[in-house]
Amino acid sequence: MSMHYSQLLQVCNGRVTIPDPFIDLKEGWFLENRGMESWPPVMQTDIATYLLTIVEDKDIEKWLMGD
Repeated sequence: MSMHYSQLLQVCNGRVTIPDPFIDLKEGWFLENRGMESWPPVMQTDIATYLLTIVEDKDIEKWLMGD
């Protein structure tokens, strides 16, 4: 499954396009230590499980499950 970068910015089944953080967002950035305070409590295993549900790639599965 390969997505074009612009497709990654589309949400709500393509009805909404969020701003491109590399081009459109010039202000409002936090330094990492301040921004991390807002991050949700997510474990690496949760991310790996999610990735395995959206990508059918045995190399990714082997890599994620090996870490």
